[in-house]
Amino acid sequence: MRRPFIAGNWKMHTTESEAVALARAVAERAAVAAADVAVCVPFPHLAPVREALGGTRVRLGAQDVFWEPGAPTPAKSASRCSRTTASS
Repeated sequence: MRRPFIAGNWKMHTTESEAVALARAVAERAAVAAADVAVCVPFPHLAPVREALGGTRVRLGAQDVFWEPGAPTPAKSASRCSRTTASS
């Protein structure tokens, strides 16, 4: 049976410190979840949230990712996000 996958997209509703705190709370609860879990955070929060999620089961994604180089505004190209440490 397939394992469920749950992802949350935070939009721009958090400050950096709030995003880190929320990521830690998600990771704590995801440790016992019967699903794979990911958070998709605003681009400015990718690096600090990645650090907060280190060693946890929670995957990190970025919102507004465009699959081709030269992403339109306000999207970010996938290659730029991967250089910023987001999971693929």
